[in-house]
Amino acid sequence: MKKINKIIISLGILLTMAVITAISASAANADVAGAITNVWNGMGPQIKDIVGGVVFPILDVICGVGLFISIAAALISYHKHKEINWVVPACFFGGLLFCLTAPSYIWTVIGI
Repeated sequence: MKKINKIIISLGILLTMAVITAISASAANADVAGAITNVWNGMGPQIKDIVGGVVFPILDVICGVGLFISIAAALISYHKHKEINWVVPACFFGGLLFCLTAPSYIWTVIGI
């Protein structure tokens, strides 16, 4: 029984290796960079609209809520321990600042 299990496992490993090398061998002749460039050029304006209209506003809301929660937690911590930790609110403020200003320059960086 153990011998049959070892044979089945060995055949499974060999079959997996054969499939993996066959996929990479068939992709050697394909122009992947050209395909990605064509898709990027065709979908670029749609990606820009979706990211600018959906993704960045969602990130703005998440960073804004996180900023207010972290400020509230820092104030509660100040009332309990008489010291303020500004690291978390500063990180949320930096993220919010990035998310608010990114739509104006990110597309020139990416190249759309």
